[in-house]
Amino acid sequence: MIITKTKIYDNIFPISELKEDLNIDESDLTYNGQLKRYLRSAIDIAEQHIQDDIVQSTCVLEENSYLTNFVYIDYPIYTTNVKVISIQISSGFGSGNTLTTLDPSEYAVEKFNNYTNIRFKSSLCATRMLINYTSGMPVIPESIKRAIYLKVGEMFDVDRNGYVANSQMKTNSFERMLSPFVNNLY
Repeated sequence: MIITKTKIYDNIFPISELKEDLNIDESDLTYNGQLKRYLRSAIDIAEQHIQDDIVQSTCVLEENSYLTNFVYIDYPIYTTNVKVISIQISSGFGSGNTLTTLDPSEYAVEKFNNYTNIRFKSSLCATRMLINYTSGMPVIPESIKRAIYLKVGEMFDVDRNGYVANSQMKTNSFERMLSPFVNNLY
């Protein structure tokens, strides 16, 4: 099973807010590219910490096998806010196979506290299956936003002021701000 994700980072966190937080003049464009890179990195670090998608993501879960009956297999997606767009299956091999989109009545999407499960209602044999879905938080809570800005500030400070990461006093502010959102599976 392979899951590929395409994340949409644009305009989620305005650079102007980040500059204000870091006391950088808004008209100073010198650091814009650097701040955007740090912002993406901070979002990725936060998503890894909470084990969930923060920004809107378009995802594809791909399963390739030799004539599997998918009715016996559950497909858990370990993130919240999942919306299944489509499920496609194929029974052929090679370039001649075609994908057939399943009707939503042929599967059930079960939403739990910290994951989403996909279960098929009847026997379904195929060699390939693609589950297309979106995930991510519809509204990003203020504490997650602050934690991400805090992490960008740390990265910017290390780079701009030449600090060595190990010589900085380590605070747990980032982790504490994200702790209510950690997606514990057990």
